[in-house]
Amino acid sequence: LDEEFDLTLETTHHGPLLESPALYIEIGSTEREWGSVRAAELWAEVLSENLGLSGNRAVEWVPGGDVMIGLGGGHYAPRHKAVLSESELWAGHLLANYALPFEEPSDDGLPKGLWRHSIEASVEATRAAFPGANLFAHLDRKSFKAWQRNAIMTLLDNLDVPIRRGRELG
Repeated sequence: LDEEFDLTLETTHHGPLLESPALYIEIGSTEREWGSVRAAELWAEVLSENLGLSGNRAVEWVPGGDVMIGLGGGHYAPRHKAVLSESELWAGHLLANYALPFEEPSDDGLPKGLWRHSIEASVEATRAAFPGANLFAHLDRKSFKAWQRNAIMTLLDNLDVPIRRGRELG
């Protein structure tokens, strides 16, 4: 299946308004791919094993684990996917740049815009889904202007969410 499909992540775009953790899984992007029985069987096997439906123990959250919130980049979050693929981290919300709308900064503090609400809601929802987590943020730094990065770093510091860079996660 590696030759037929790319394994990607999609950033949060259905919430974070749900009260329970949710995961959306898609098989491809066209009708041709949606009908792939092999891909559906593989997903069924992965989900059954991880949920403990195959006679094995389910993968369970243990407080104290590292959970990453990804900020910035595009809809398929390639930089965040690379970090998660090469680690044993849990994934919290991933927010693409379009989910972080900034207004130009003024001299009176942090820039206006819905970016702040998006980050605050994602931090709150991720903390609720992963109680006792070592929550941190990973920024797709190149996708932000310096003033945007600085505003995000200030907000995350106020929320007690440290930022880790890729080389700190390997």
